[in-house]
Amino acid sequence: MKFLLLLGMAIAISSCQQNISVSIPPASTPTSSTTAAQPPATLATSSASPTPAATPPAPEAVTAQSSASQPTPPSPNQAARPPEQPTFAGEIGHDDLGTAFSDFLFDHDGQIVYLDVYFSDRPDDEPAKVFYGEDWFTLWTECQGLSAGEAPSANYCTGISINIQLNDQPGAIWGYNQGFQYLKGRWLVTVHPGMHQGQLSLSLDAVGAN
Repeated sequence: MKFLLLLGMAIAISSCQQNISVSIPPASTPTSSTTAAQPPATLATSSASPTPAATPPAPEAVTAQSSASQPTPPSPNQAARPPEQPTFAGEIGHDDLGTAFSDFLFDHDGQIVYLDVYFSDRPDDEPAKVFYGEDWFTLWTECQGLSAGEAPSANYCTGISINIQLNDQPGAIWGYNQGFQYLKGRWLVTVHPGMHQGQLSLSLDAVGAN
């Protein structure tokens, strides 16, 4: 009887051990953290090319743009150019041919002007004759009551009398050539007050290039 009791207890104990071993799962092998974290498949297998960055302009292009937006300094070996002078050029004479020239000179009293003018050296008996001398000439610029074909004079006209001072300036010209009298160069204009025999008086003094 005792034998049977002991045998039953042994069988019960063995059954309990088997139940315990089945309920405990086997320990799993730990894995490395470097292999557990995997990048997304899309990043690993993506074949799309990255968008290229904006290409900066070439250095020479930047230099060209910068120099274009800034004024170019004068070259050291370039001499400073004098400012441009008021200029009058063309044929002069009596009436309308003299009015514009006279107005120009009076408008620039006390200033330096550049002149390149001429008038025809007509015979003395022609009405359009401009009388001149070694250092002077006269123009009648406005006439009233003058008969057709009559030479202008102080009886009917007003005008200007111009005195010329060459001052030995090489660029100044006052002289005759092939039927025309020429006045050319840079001149200081001086208007003199008062009128004499219907004419206002002024002087042209030649000046150098500088």
